[in-house]
Amino acid sequence: MTDAAVIVDGKRFTGWKSVRAQRSLEHLSGEFEFTAASPIIAPEAFSSLRAWAPCRIEIGGEPVLGEAFIDEDGIRHGVESRELRIAGRDRTADLVDCSAPQKPGVWRGQKLAHIAADLCRPFGITVRDQASPLSDRAFGEFELEEGETAFEAVRRLAAMRAVLLLSNPAGELVIARPGAEEIPTPIVFGENLLSGSVQRSVRGRYSEITCLGQKPADDDDWGEAAARAKGRATDAGVPRHRPLVILSGEAGDAVAMERMAAWEVRRRRGRGALYTAAVAGWTHADGIWDVNRIVHVDDPVCQIEGPMLVTQVVWEKDAGDGTRTTLTLEPPDALDLVARPEKQAEKGWWT
Repeated sequence: MTDAAVIVDGKRFTGWKSVRAQRSLEHLSGEFEFTAASPIIAPEAFSSLRAWAPCRIEIGGEPVLGEAFIDEDGIRHGVESRELRIAGRDRTADLVDCSAPQKPGVWRGQKLAHIAADLCRPFGITVRDQASPLSDRAFGEFELEEGETAFEAVRRLAAMRAVLLLSNPAGELVIARPGAEEIPTPIVFGENLLSGSVQRSVRGRYSEITCLGQKPADDDDWGEAAARAKGRATDAGVPRHRPLVILSGEAGDAVAMERMAAWEVRRRRGRGALYTAAVAGWTHADGIWDVNRIVHVDDPVCQIEGPMLVTQVVWEKDAGDGTRTTLTLEPPDALDLVARPEKQAEKGWWT
């Protein structure tokens, strides 16, 4: 099936001139933008598809944004023609846009999923935890920061457990591990790969990265020893002397700083070689293309060979290129996250 549908109040609107829907690990909520012209689309679309309307988005018969809302609508017309454009996001956009609920405001001894559920409940959003055992450990204490959005609060929690936050087709907030699933269908030059491109940059890479932190003073470590916790990591792929010192602003011992420095090396190396692949259609042999999946890529022209992590997927349709999916991929270790220190309220430190 190669059609896309917007479903509002049980009515299914198809026949769109152009279709674009996307999900990304960089942005919590999925997005869509559709345009259509009369007389192809049903006349009632021009009155039904308006801002605030709840809707479902299907791509190739698969729900990709099952709980979404129209944020924008526009109409352009001439004497004998009319064109409609709508755009919107899934339900989790409210977590990104809106302030966090202020009650209870402080949680003690609760897990990530519990606190996230409290923050999401006023917005009618369910939380699904798929990151066990990383997300199993309870927090000593967590307190909202003044003025932060609901997503910013949950993102701070996720950073302390080295997990991802994303939405799913049901409009739920998902707590996930990076690359937890694999796509068995490879992307291969000369077969299903329509086009590929790679943009390499070494501007953000360094031969040695040093992270400086500060750990809480105790009877054994205090003064300069507590204030100068540091860790180093090297990037063997950098041929020149290019050192970088990062002041983390967080507490942590030398081991924590070494992990953070190693993560900085991996992240900068991965982000320095972003690969984009376009494939025909919206699905592979086992389902629809989606984010946070590992897929094997064989593109000798771009010199990409091996497993890659899908960090963004864009489903598109237009008159010129037909239906296609554009995938942004990175090396899996670019999102091999490191848990950020927790805030110890009783000591006033990030540890």
